[in-house]
Amino acid sequence: MAGDGFHKSADRWEPTKTTGGHLVVIGLVALVFSSERNPFHELRLIQHSSTAAGQIVEGWEDLVDGDRYGVGWTHWGAYVFQLSDGREFMGRTRYMSGRLPPEFIDPDNPVPVEVEYDTTDPSINRIKGTGCKTVTEWVLRMAIVDSILAIAIAYLGAVFLRNVARALRPVAKPA
Repeated sequence: MAGDGFHKSADRWEPTKTTGGHLVVIGLVALVFSSERNPFHELRLIQHSSTAAGQIVEGWEDLVDGDRYGVGWTHWGAYVFQLSDGREFMGRTRYMSGRLPPEFIDPDNPVPVEVEYDTTDPSINRIKGTGCKTVTEWVLRMAIVDSILAIAIAYLGAVFLRNVARALRPVAKPA
């Protein structure tokens, strides 16, 4: 069938660019929902978190060359915090636009921050004040932004599976 992404031969199918495109989309989705950006981690922090004193110990910035708006900057930082039982954890901020603030540059003078962490799994953490603050805000964000993304991904997955099923159907041989 033309346009379904596959070339059919007698007993086998060969994926074309469409299948590769689907695999790229699936890979990007996996990247978005990796543990670093798992939206359910944020919900856990909203529901039951504690705070600990921490400090930003390292910062990075990157020059981003955009086709639409020209050159821009992003920055992010790494922070450490210690629990009352002495265990120490490290976290990383999300990417932020703009240049790295000058106070993040001096490794001999770390910037103090307050860190929220999940009481059952302190490896899930963020700098206090970042991300959603209420369950309502989280639900709205999930309902609007993440649901649209999930629907688009589900649709692409269904199209991909339909194309695979069509391609694997035996081709009738002319008599």
